[in-house]
Amino acid sequence: MDPQVGFDGNVVYIAYSWRAVTEGACGDDGLQDLGVYYRRRTMPDGAWSEPARIGIKDDTLVSFRVEGETLHAVVTNTADEHSYYVRVEGGVSQRIRLPAEGSLRVGRDGRARVAYASSGTIRIATFTGSGFTSVAIPGSAVADSPVLVLDDQDKAHVVWKRDPLQDAACGMASAPDPKAGMYYATNSSGTWKVQRFSSARGVASLQIAGSTNDVHLVLAAGTGLAYYTKTATGSWHSKRLASGWVESPVIRLDPATGRLLVVFIRTDDDSVPKPGVYVLFK
Repeated sequence: MDPQVGFDGNVVYIAYSWRAVTEGACGDDGLQDLGVYYRRRTMPDGAWSEPARIGIKDDTLVSFRVEGETLHAVVTNTADEHSYYVRVEGGVSQRIRLPAEGSLRVGRDGRARVAYASSGTIRIATFTGSGFTSVAIPGSAVADSPVLVLDDQDKAHVVWKRDPLQDAACGMASAPDPKAGMYYATNSSGTWKVQRFSSARGVASLQIAGSTNDVHLVLAAGTGLAYYTKTATGSWHSKRLASGWVESPVIRLDPATGRLLVVFIRTDDDSVPKPGVYVLFK
């Protein structure tokens, strides 16, 4: 479960959560967490390595990155219900508890950054070598589900959701929130700047273009998929890419050509007769 891909030059890594299927019982789904594992191969035709574990038993994968030959992961342990940053270099592993699970990126300086939500505020934690220091993004209130990307200067670009539903009491409808929607923030200019780019709320994927810091993102919200873009100093523009129920949107940018790739899952409903995995190029 939870597969993610990382690269070190022409070596590709795939990391995943591994579960064993048992007989189960009343109240037991029969799935036993075995931990987070990875395999690697040299492109284009190398053989896959044997599975190797990152972290400990009962870990499940949240985020995964490779920098050089160093592996970085954010995991959640199902036994103690805490999240951890795991770093593996030269066979030596570090494991540091995090306040919450989050979106992981590794800077050009080799240090990990994790964006996470804490008490409704988005924070960026930076690895120091033995722990983390964190800063809050000003203006990130009632915030959840951050997505972090770093630019060429290791400046942060973050998208998150402001959703009044998470503040609603059990059995109570949420109060109208005129500021609900999707937000984007960056400190690329030296100070944090926050913008709301959509009143819709959903699942986002984000990319930043090279030295220009142009923003490209896709948002699956409601019954459709939309593409949003802006220059570093310009305004937002949007385009609808797909209708129907869309899940797991991903956008990636080829740094050599500037070409965009969007992948998403279209689920089965009455308005979409052809569910499946879809790919778009630009």
